[in-house]
Amino acid sequence: MPEDDLLGDIHSVFDGTPPPHWRDALRRPRTWLHAYATAMADAWRSVEPLWIQAQPVLEREVRRVGAAAVRGGLDLILDRLHPASQFDNNVLRIRDPEPASFELGGRPLVLVPMLSGAQALICNLERPDAVWIAYPLPGVSQLFPSPNITRQAASDLLEAVMSPARAQILRAVERPQTMSELARLSHPAPSTLTYHCERLAAAGLVQREKRGHEVWLSQTNRGRSLIALFTEVG
Repeated sequence: MPEDDLLGDIHSVFDGTPPPHWRDALRRPRTWLHAYATAMADAWRSVEPLWIQAQPVLEREVRRVGAAAVRGGLDLILDRLHPASQFDNNVLRIRDPEPASFELGGRPLVLVPMLSGAQALICNLERPDAVWIAYPLPGVSQLFPSPNITRQAASDLLEAVMSPARAQILRAVERPQTMSELARLSHPAPSTLTYHCERLAAAGLVQREKRGHEVWLSQTNRGRSLIALFTEVG
């Protein structure tokens, strides 16, 4: 990002009089930008695994909003977007400590699901090219087990519908594993392990990839969705 863009944004947001905590950015914009980029990279190392885990829930939300758009039901999506928002007569009302009114005009509305708490809401309403609203991803709570439900209870549900051996394999390949690693983990006979893996692959729950002399297994989106489903039910 060019230094002039940062300086221009600061003065624009604060109407020419930035508060004291922005003075360092004004004095040394390039140093501030590098520090910000470093902080974001550090944060992403912690957040990235959660985003990977959230893929089935994100894909479900894309389908939900897409279906509503095709069927003319976006008003229902907007009305339930956030606890602090309400959609009525083509007007989206959002509680804000600094009230203002904005016309969408010909700009597209971009909805951005966030991996966040239920009260989070971020809006950018002034851009000339688009209006975007970032809102809490519905169902995100299923990614974090309830303190009232143990992981063992969720595991028992999964094992009840697909056998303990296959449930163990499916959970184990949350990160890619070789057949050798799976054999050491579950200790079945090689032919038995191969059979279970073939059945999981046929169901679309795992995918196999040959790398050199090893076969690697990993969860598919369907596999992650199945685990998330039984975790949510638990």
